[in-house]
Amino acid sequence: MIRFFDNFQEFWSCIKKFEKYFLQCGNCGFVWLNPQVDYNQIPEEYFILLQRVLVDINNWCPDIEELKELDIEISHGACDFCTREQLKKFYRKAQQQEGNPDCFGKANDGYCDQFGCKYRRWCIAQPAEYRSWIGKLQLLLEVIPLQICPEHFH
Repeated sequence: MIRFFDNFQEFWSCIKKFEKYFLQCGNCGFVWLNPQVDYNQIPEEYFILLQRVLVDINNWCPDIEELKELDIEISHGACDFCTREQLKKFYRKAQQQEGNPDCFGKANDGYCDQFGCKYRRWCIAQPAEYRSWIGKLQLLLEVIPLQICPEHFH
């Protein structure tokens, strides 16, 4: 597994510096970047460092209680996968009441033939490998630039 920070103090310092940019799933604990932030206002080298902190937080796999103990102030919500899982029963019942097939979340291969369904955006499942911590982390690593080392930003 890729790890960008060997020095915990440096890692901790970066977490505290960037904590306002993170969201954490209250269900599975996965941490991601807050989509409400305008990242164009952050210099590229700091954005790369922010992404690397994000990868290492998810390598660490902290739960919400650990973050509270460490006094890291990350906003909590639910990641897309957990939101989808939590809404399955609700949406399937709504689909039945509307006279549609109760198929929400069953398109595990990513294909759904219900193009007019208003729940389609949340319904189409991510590939199975992205449902685990390791899968989510691998997905995150696909978009993280690896060419710059965090040692360059002190």
